[in-house]
Amino acid sequence: MHSTSGIDRLAALYQLVETNRSVELRIAASALLEVEQATAREILVRREQARLGRIALLAGEPEALLLASLEGSVAERRGKLLLPLEMERQQSCNAAADAYRLARLQHEQMQLLVANAKNASLIREARQVQAQSDDRFASRGDWLRSEKARASKMSAD
Repeated sequence: MHSTSGIDRLAALYQLVETNRSVELRIAASALLEVEQATAREILVRREQARLGRIALLAGEPEALLLASLEGSVAERRGKLLLPLEMERQQSCNAAADAYRLARLQHEQMQLLVANAKNASLIREARQVQAQSDDRFASRGDWLRSEKARASKMSAD
């Protein structure tokens, strides 16, 4: 039996930490994607309002031009308000990615340590079995020699 149960529990803990960091990274990436999509929507609204403004200008409709201009300005303002949030979430996502990479590396190192500990335990056990076998062989040889000597002594008498 291997005496690595403590190391196995520690490896399981590293696995849990890696899993936790992975979840944190997915959450951060999802939050970043949400802001990026909102920013992209505002850019599309601005472009569409600019297009509608040009159409209104060509058609000679000042009210439609004003409405398109206002809606474009609102979309631009919302986009600018999203910028700091996007930068914040990008930093969070980068930090989560760094934490995940570190946890992954530590987990891989722990797996290597567990494998080495198990191999060392197997080698130690194999050496013990071999030593016991050698002891039995030596004992049998001693017994055979003593029996032979006793038989020689008995026949000489």
